[in-house]
Amino acid sequence: MRRRQFIRNASIGSAAVLAAGCLGDDGGDGSGSGGGGDGGSSGSDGSAGDAEVRAAFANAWDPSEDNWTQRHYDARMAMEDRYDWLETAGSYAIPPAEAEQVMRDYAEQGYDVIMGNNLLYMDPMQSLSEEYPDIAWENATGIRSGDNLAYYQVKAFETHYVAGIVAGMVTETDTIGFNAPQHTPYTARQMNGWALGARRVNPNVTCKVNYIGAWANASEESASAQSLIDDGCDALSSTSNIPATTRTAAENGVWSMTRYMSARDQNPDNYISSGIPRWELHHETVLEQVRNDEWEPVNRWNGFAEDWQEMDDWGKNVPQDAIDEAETAREEIAGGMDPFEGTRFADMSDAERYTELTGYVEGIEGEPPS
Repeated sequence: MRRRQFIRNASIGSAAVLAAGCLGDDGGDGSGSGGGGDGGSSGSDGSAGDAEVRAAFANAWDPSEDNWTQRHYDARMAMEDRYDWLETAGSYAIPPAEAEQVMRDYAEQGYDVIMGNNLLYMDPMQSLSEEYPDIAWENATGIRSGDNLAYYQVKAFETHYVAGIVAGMVTETDTIGFNAPQHTPYTARQMNGWALGARRVNPNVTCKVNYIGAWANASEESASAQSLIDDGCDALSSTSNIPATTRTAAENGVWSMTRYMSARDQNPDNYISSGIPRWELHHETVLEQVRNDEWEPVNRWNGFAEDWQEMDDWGKNVPQDAIDEAETAREEIAGGMDPFEGTRFADMSDAERYTELTGYVEGIEGEPPS
């Protein structure tokens, strides 16, 4: 199979200077242990040896235990089903300390594109991209790019804004909560979106924030969610990789929104929705460009306007007037409305919001950690 010579451009344009910094988007802290790969899988024709493009995927968690990784796995499988010219391989539960060797092995095996789904993979990916210049490297949630290295992420704050509108209309205490894994620009954007959406329809709403300290620790997340409920929050959201906040909300009869996968079965009576990234749209662009020798290291941070994310079906008990308000906002955002308009972050560029937005909007209680 021929090695690919990629188009390189030191000035890639506005898309390339976006920086979607987070430990989890959608990425996490990489605290998974162990590791395993499923080897290579052929495209739908079963002829791995004849594949035109070979793509490898390195992941920080086990998809059976982690919704963030499950969505990435689903996107990989969708690509296999779609393209008979594609061969893929995946490795899961790979801590950052082991990521370099895992990805080096893929590079030595001649894979054309290697994708990593954790921010903390960015150091080994940057180093390896320089060592293997004919491979396309794509880092979900990354903040670095190079001649053959790019990163990608979704504008998750948009889904929190839309769901926050529902929270603002169903809350009876005028107090909502956000359960944040860690304090990063990624989590700050989402909690701000949650609060801004709620206050769009209910200016009396205040938002309390707790920090869990982990991206996928069910017991710590549940305890943190319970603390928010005990403080009067009757609508919760989180951007962790698991639905523990939603399960705790269900145990207490309060509303909840989640990320990455549907969680309606976790809180059947008070489920709002979930913001679900569509990673397959990223993958199909990258894989087709690699196949056609047209790939460039373009950083992508997209949302409703590009159809890169969607809302899960609304919960069965969400009032129709709240659905109508939320859907109106979703359409406005897709049409170019900025949820941060009128806030102190309104004049920030996308690149600045991606890497520097760590403060709170009006309506969020307290001060962010230093």
